[in-house]
Amino acid sequence: IEQYLFAKYGGRVKTVYYNFPLDQGCNKDLKRTVYRNSCIASRAFIAAAEAGFTEDYTVRHFSDYQNTHTRYDVNLALMAFRQMSPASRKGLDEARFQQMMYSAETNRQLEEHLVSAKELGVDSTPTLFIGGRKLVGVPPMEILDQIIRNELDRKGGSE
Repeated sequence: IEQYLFAKYGGRVKTVYYNFPLDQGCNKDLKRTVYRNSCIASRAFIAAAEAGFTEDYTVRHFSDYQNTHTRYDVNLALMAFRQMSPASRKGLDEARFQQMMYSAETNRQLEEHLVSAKELGVDSTPTLFIGGRKLVGVPPMEILDQIIRNELDRKGGSE
C-alpha cells in the first residue's frame, strides 16, 4: 500500500514512523503483551533508521512476516539485516548493528516514541494519522487513497 501511495503522490506525502511495541518488556503501559519481543523489532527499526536504511530493512523484516511475527527474536532481526545487500548496509557490520539496537540512543528514542504514543492516545498498532485524523488499523488502499486526495485538495496540493 505504501509503495503504491508513494509512487502515486511522490513527494507530496510524508511518512513518519514511530515505534509502539505491544510488549510489556519495554512498553510498561500495556495491560498485556500482544507481540512477544516486539521491543526487539522496535530497536532494530530504530537502529536501521539511525543507520539510514529504514526502507530496505523494513522490506526484509516484513518479507516473511506470516512466519516470523509469532516467534520474533534478535536472530530474526539480524537475519533481516544480513539479507540486505552490502551496499544497502552502508558499511555497517552485523555486530555494530546489534550494538546500535541496544545503545543508549536507541533506548532514548524508543522511550520518546512511547511517550508520544501515550500523548496521542495510541494503544494499538498500526495507528495512522493523516491530516490530524487518527485511523486504527490499516484501511483498504482505496480508502487511504481517498483520504490523502481529500487532504491534498484541502491544502491545495492535489494532482
